[in-house]
Amino acid sequence: MNESRIQGAASALSAHSKDALSPEELSAKPGGHSSAATSGGDAEGLQGRVQAGAERAGAAISDAAARVSATASDLGAQAYDRATRAGDDAVQVVRDQPFASVLIGAAIGYVLAFLIHRPRYSESRAQRWADYVPRR
Repeated sequence: MNESRIQGAASALSAHSKDALSPEELSAKPGGHSSAATSGGDAEGLQGRVQAGAERAGAAISDAAARVSATASDLGAQAYDRATRAGDDAVQVVRDQPFASVLIGAAIGYVLAFLIHRPRYSESRAQRWADYVPRR
């Protein structure tokens, strides 16, 4: 991630929190000249705010996971219903037109058998046809 995306995410997170960290506190490095990094009381307050922010982030992630789970469950149920309807439609077609269904099944079986049992040559097609081409 580049730094501008990180700063954008930090500012978006701070916009949703009333006791969020200021940009100066976010950019304070250990050993720097920031007053939040040097005084013990401010460090404890900073730790509490960071912990509260982490708890809020965990709750937000948990809510998002619950929404994703519910959506996936709904989509799974829809897919199951559609597959059931498609199976019922296929059964109805076979009942209405049994002869055509048998012919279609036989044609599919023939094609699959042809593809499975065709001979496999180690030579390329060009090499096989080279034997039939007259040479000068």
